[in-house]
Amino acid sequence: MRTVCRFGVVLLAACGNDAATPDANNVDRCLVDPHDEDGDGLVDACDNCPERANPDQADTTEVAMHAFDDGVGDACDLRPGLAGDEVARLFTFASELDNRYTSTGWTVANDQLQLVPGVNATWRGSRGEQGDGLAAVVTIDSTTWTDDDGFVQVELDGLSLCTLQHTASGETISAGERDGVPLMKSVPASFEAKQTLIAWRRLTAAANEIECRVLRGTVTTSVEQTLTDDLVIGSYALFTSGDVGLAIGSVVVYTSPGPKNP
Repeated sequence: MRTVCRFGVVLLAACGNDAATPDANNVDRCLVDPHDEDGDGLVDACDNCPERANPDQADTTEVAMHAFDDGVGDACDLRPGLAGDEVARLFTFASELDNRYTSTGWTVANDQLQLVPGVNATWRGSRGEQGDGLAAVVTIDSTTWTDDDGFVQVELDGLSLCTLQHTASGETISAGERDGVPLMKSVPASFEAKQTLIAWRRLTAAANEIECRVLRGTVTTSVEQTLTDDLVIGSYALFTSGDVGLAIGSVVVYTSPGPKNP
């Protein structure tokens, strides 16, 4: 990961609590913490897409829909046509001293969260995030499956599960079951080592649902599940099971401040 701060751009970039929200008062964090997770020349504290390279910092899609830009860049905005989303938490695993989460079965090394081989592991954010929408974007740098029963799972609000699972016939993305029928899709194989696993819980005036996505290169595979429990606690966690080698580059948590129609 590069550690460069473009001071000519920083004053126009979005800066925020832990990552990128509009707050010029945090420009000084560019000097304090020069970590650049996505290597686009803008440090994490002043990057409106800290996990996805976007050196132009474009944030125009809301404006095109006659709304205010929300400080989440177009390259990573899950709802590009609606304002109000924000980066609530960014975990880069640049240091093992980060106390904003608890974990078992993981080590921090080489700017990654690395799974201890052969261990069922848990990683959990230490606080809940406010908002009626919640998304965890997990960048997986590499995955090595050594059996047919391994999985990586994201939990939101203690109830919503997105599961990336390896089987003898390939990998699937699952959002649980509906009427006893599994909601899952096959994930196309890719030569690229890096992939992104997204769990997105939407509680709006029109829907209460979870969407699970896997991004591999230019291919996106997604599956959705309607939820009946409207509990909102803002929690997020990762679980693994089976014999798998796993290295996670970052976890970004996005929130929405209130009900909207995505």
